[in-house]
Amino acid sequence: QDQAQQPAPQPAQPQQAIPTMTSEAQAFYSDEQRSAGLGGGIEGRLLRMFGDTRGDGVVLRRLFGEPTTDQSGQTVLPAQAVSEIKAEVYRMLTSTRQEDADMRGTLRITVRGAGPTLSVELGSGAWDLLQSYIRQYANRRVEAQPQR
Repeated sequence: QDQAQQPAPQPAQPQQAIPTMTSEAQAFYSDEQRSAGLGGGIEGRLLRMFGDTRGDGVVLRRLFGEPTTDQSGQTVLPAQAVSEIKAEVYRMLTSTRQEDADMRGTLRITVRGAGPTLSVELGSGAWDLLQSYIRQYANRRVEAQPQR
């Protein structure tokens, strides 16, 4: 497969401010058609990544803490993890910076419109590439934390 030879997508370099969910981002993710299922897809990828006890999960737990389990036995992700990762993806999707536009191309995500008309399309392999983007974002955040 050609995906194995592609370099892992690298998020935009030092993003000082931690992204936060805006009402516009929340509206985007709540509309499955506009967001191409990105909201639920990101949560699904995060569940998988938190479940990795050696790699991604270690980094995500260091950043966001442990997932919990609800009464029905379902894993509940730390709310900050879901909110921050979705906010970062939305930031990258809506950014006018060239490096973010290039990243959307690397991730095979097509963006149309803006604000309330923003919609996305995910190309072949986009989910795996997006997971790599999340991994790189989390690693960069951990590296930026002050050493204890």
